[in-house]
Amino acid sequence: MSSSERLWERRVCIFDIDGVLLDVSKRYDIAYKTDPRKGRLFWQTFFSEDLLKHDVPLEIGIQNIFRCVNEKKKVIIISGRPKRLRKATEEQLREIGVLKEVHYQLLFLREDDDYRKSYIYKLEVLKRLAREYVIEEVHDDDENFLREIERLFPDVKLYLYDNGRTKEFRRQRLF
Repeated sequence: MSSSERLWERRVCIFDIDGVLLDVSKRYDIAYKTDPRKGRLFWQTFFSEDLLKHDVPLEIGIQNIFRCVNEKKKVIIISGRPKRLRKATEEQLREIGVLKEVHYQLLFLREDDDYRKSYIYKLEVLKRLAREYVIEEVHDDDENFLREIERLFPDVKLYLYDNGRTKEFRRQRLF
């Protein structure tokens, strides 16, 4: 196998779950009522397995996963969700038609006791992945995360998701 063929096989698209594949606004609203300051209680509530039932599929994110698969790119999911939600998360993905080994190869969730900002965790994972894969696209709803990726990986296509819509993300340049 030539090096260009190996490179072709290592092309990946990175996706978030919450806000990209699933509309989590109902779960967010419930968590916000418990802790409007968005402190520890907010996040404990937001990441409660019982509240995952309120999540609704976001078609645009799911369609983009299928597009990446059809373009023969691997899909890797990086979420700020804690690892204790792995089984429930995999079930949610199955329910929306996103199947392990068919539509995505890897699912990264953060340690249960990792309280860093989500984009910091996801950036750490992305840097590790960049050593083995050619990251072609990143789909996320966090502008901070996308700004950092743009700074570190200027050739990666970035997609910002907002309320069920997406657009290619590029920071406005002054010069």
